[in-house]
Amino acid sequence: MEEIIFAIQELDEKISNLSLSTKEILNFDEASTYLSMSRSHLYKLTSGKEIPHYKPSGKLIYFKKGELNEWILQSRQQPKSETTQNFMENFKACRNGRRK
Repeated sequence: MEEIIFAIQELDEKISNLSLSTKEILNFDEASTYLSMSRSHLYKLTSGKEIPHYKPSGKLIYFKKGELNEWILQSRQQPKSETTQNFMENFKACRNGRRK
């Protein structure tokens, strides 16, 4: 009996995740799940206007999934190899500029 209940719970979770993946507009709880973020942290981000969101009625908070994806990707950290390569390119350009 416990196995059946567990299987039903797994199916329910999969259905919820599937419906979340097809939606373009997310409510607050869905955005929290989508971002794997606690509700309190997400609320802090919205109240500080640090994350794009919408409040059409002045109370309920909604998010566009595309904007959340852009927000996630906005602060890319360069790996060491890219940082070193950029430094060397800038150093060479600066050095060549001085010789002329």
